[in-house]
Amino acid sequence: MTLKVDNGEEINVKVRDGDMVFPMSAIGKQAYATGVLERFELDIEKTKRYLAHRAHENGEVFDASKVTEGMNLVRLKPGAVTILETQ
Repeated sequence: MTLKVDNGEEINVKVRDGDMVFPMSAIGKQAYATGVLERFELDIEKTKRYLAHRAHENGEVFDASKVTEGMNLVRLKPGAVTILETQ
């Protein structure tokens, strides 16, 4: 699951399989999460692999030639996630 935060950044929420389940109906809804943030600095090759994987998951085309530098990735290991029901 990826959360978009107020400043426009994205935070990847990573859980072990079976610990938590995020339903497809949660897409586009507001969520609150608590836990531990981890920051990873990816070199250019790891950045390409990560972005290629994300593109594949989303059914998008990935052009590795457009990646010119590494990126920082922020991941949340959640203790709890609440998905709000919109009215």
